[in-house]
Amino acid sequence: KLSSTVLNNTLGANNTWAQYQAKAGRGVTYEIAAKTTADPKLKAEFQAEKERMDVDKKEIAEKARAMEAGAYDIGAACSGFSYGLAIASSAVLSGDASNVLIVGSERMTDFVSETDRGTAFLFADGAGAFVVTSSDKTEISNPVWGSDGNLNDWIGMTKNWPTYMNEKDGEFPALKMEGQKVFRWAITEMVGIAHRTLEKAGIGVQDLGAFVPHQANQRITDHIAKSLKLPDHVAVARDGINMGNTTAATIPLALDTLRRNGEVKSGDLALLMGFGAGLAYSGQVIVVP
Repeated sequence: KLSSTVLNNTLGANNTWAQYQAKAGRGVTYEIAAKTTADPKLKAEFQAEKERMDVDKKEIAEKARAMEAGAYDIGAACSGFSYGLAIASSAVLSGDASNVLIVGSERMTDFVSETDRGTAFLFADGAGAFVVTSSDKTEISNPVWGSDGNLNDWIGMTKNWPTYMNEKDGEFPALKMEGQKVFRWAITEMVGIAHRTLEKAGIGVQDLGAFVPHQANQRITDHIAKSLKLPDHVAVARDGINMGNTTAATIPLALDTLRRNGEVKSGDLALLMGFGAGLAYSGQVIVVP
């Protein structure tokens, strides 16, 4: 069961990235504290760019007051939050954890070149958090997920870190993307993945209250929504128009926007879909908290 979402998308100049993520995570744990009597120990999962190797997740767990929680990173980029949600659900269902905090966060502006017309306008910074808790009924469907490593160079970096460190002069590594190839892949493959996700959850498009895909860009969202032939009552997340592509943070940010705008309500079914770098994808149906 998803208990809540609390989100943040503003990084202060004096804040570390761990503090940024922890603000989202701490807020959601505070919000559910009055709603659950479950084991207060949290298992914490994080999908994020890191400032320091293997340190951020521990700092985030501490700042989120999850002092005894196991903490680890999930490196699945644009699909990371959806992957994290699936792993969290499995941990709760198996009895390994009563509560799981998932934080999706990215600071993409550190790795985007201002001179790259294909990426500079698109990517942004963001953080969002869910808490998955145990309940009498399952409200998160099993995922449909996968990846195609043969296409991993379609989204990557201009150079690797060892190359950069060994150069006496040279530009900082930056994000690069084969935009048209990724676009064609997304609109071709994700419609089928969406249908498989709905089938696995045992529902049809008519049962949905919302469609919340990764906010890669508006054209991809519109194409998938049109191809799925979603009924008029299904709210389609288009949060990327204002928030940009925050990769791992887009899904929680977009769902929060739909909730705050009254476009989706607690108890509705929502189809979540992550896809992108890897190239990886993941989808599941949830009951909106």
